Amino acid sequence: MRRITAILLSVLFLLPGCRTKENAGRGEKIQDYFADLQKFSFGGTLRTDYGDRVIDFGLDCAFNGGEIRVAVTSPEYLRGVAATLKPGSVTLEYDSFILETGQLPGTGLSPLEIIPFMLSQWGAGYVTSQSAETLDGAQCHRMTFAKDNTEVNAWFSKDNAPIQCELIADGALVARLSISDFSVSP
Repeated sequence: MRRITAILLSVLFLLPGCRTKENAGRGEKIQDYFADLQKFSFGGTLRTDYGDRVIDFGLDCAFNGGEIRVAVTSPEYLRGVAATLKPGSVTLEYDSFILETGQLPGTGLSPLEIIPFMLSQWGAGYVTSQSAETLDGAQCHRMTFAKDNTEVNAWFSKDNAPIQCELIADGALVARLSISDFSVSP
């Protein structure tokens, strides 16, 4: 009886370790995938919380070898505004319209800068935790990345497609990106 109990306890103590190694391996694969990925696009909704107001943006995003193009699809009065972000530069397009939304609390980032910040974490961020989870009824892999006073939580599908990403600053959720139509281009 003692032998059976010892074996059962050993198995119970070993199982969580196996699961953790499996999750770590999955996280490394996701980071390698995004570090090597040169061209992809997705649609989505970005909810930004300034503390005194919340703004929702519909977005179409395209990543091409370090250049990110973000086009606003909603709200209607901003439809057509687009930004091209390259390391060290931002180009905003739409007649003579100027998009000023301010920085999100605790981040030093504007909504235009959130997307590249989140994407940079997927491929090269410092992972503080990860786990298998269910999000909206789908099995996925959650990873948490930390940089300075911010955390990025990202959920990925079985085929590494991003599903949702959150930006947390000083313990408060300041932005949530819900991703749809993720596709990779050759």
